[in-house]
Amino acid sequence: MSLMSLTALELGRRIQTREVSAVEAVRDALCRISKVEKNLNCFVTVDEEGALLRAQKADEKIQRGESPGRCTGGNERQSVYKGN
Repeated sequence: MSLMSLTALELGRRIQTREVSAVEAVRDALCRISKVEKNLNCFVTVDEEGALLRAQKADEKIQRGESPGRCTGGNERQSVYKGN
């Protein structure tokens, strides 16, 4: 099952409980973008490197028992798409 089939809340819960890493979720989203972007042409810029870096930082916070912030439960668009 694709992680992108989950709701943002469910995906965030799975990330926070370490069932899935934030990096895995971002990679899945980036893969989906690469598959559909040629037909949809809906992104000006996709900041893959920045999204993966923020996901890695979120995973590190979760491992330390800290709150990862909004990127793991409702603010995925800013984590994946630069400028929107």
